[in-house]
Amino acid sequence: MQVRHQGSFLEVKAKAATIVTLTCDRTLVKFNHRLSIDTSESIWLAEPTPAVKSIKEIEVGFDQLVETLSPKGHFDPAAWLYEQLCLALPHRKIAPDAPELSEVLGVEQAESQPDTRWAALKNLLVIPDPHE
Repeated sequence: MQVRHQGSFLEVKAKAATIVTLTCDRTLVKFNHRLSIDTSESIWLAEPTPAVKSIKEIEVGFDQLVETLSPKGHFDPAAWLYEQLCLALPHRKIAPDAPELSEVLGVEQAESQPDTRWAALKNLLVIPDPHE
């Protein structure tokens, strides 16, 4: 990990690799997964804008969609690295030796029977607006 102070921002670069234990979404069996990152980020040193508590929605410009840190603040490299590793975790955690979904459900059931949760949506009626 490398952190460089560039005057108005911090330049953070990291290469890391680890092995994490995940639980398979399909079989609920624990398995090891190799996780690696090679990332960089610029963290601007600026005072945070004061939060307005009464406004529920505010317009955010593209230039505000960056990480900022108070110039008098503290940068925690371990927390930053942990966050980057969390972002690299796979969304679907499927073990390499997990059976295919069609094998779990049965080929006929997977192809011919729709998900019963969608059937409940068909029972909903659209109530017309009386003001239209």
